Amino acid sequence: RESLIPRVAEIAPVFLKQIRHKFSNCPIVGDIRGAGLMVGIEFVADRDRKKGFAAELKTAAKIALAAREEGVLVRALPNSDVIALSPPFCTTDSEFEQIVTRLDKAIGITIEKYQADGRF
Repeated sequence: RESLIPRVAEIAPVFLKQIRHKFSNCPIVGDIRGAGLMVGIEFVADRDRKKGFAAELKTAAKIALAAREEGVLVRALPNSDVIALSPPFCTTDSEFEQIVTRLDKAIGITIEKYQADGRF
């Protein structure tokens, strides 16, 4: 009735492109992958060697918490430093922009904390 499936086919590549454009040069982003409106962002301590953060840091969980504080819900995947985004099919273009902007702020906050602690 609302043509959500065709809309997803139209907007999903745009959303993934926005995410890749914003975060592909981020110093702690090792990989960005997606299918439809499901997007995963992997975080690493060393991009060149694809070396992850120490497991006890729970980097993805920290980023998920910071994102929640910015008003964006993401899932930290268990046993990895990956967050998953899966916005509703009815998300508007301006809401996608807000997701990217607020997630950028959350990742920035986490980077700043790691820099202050000497972890990055």
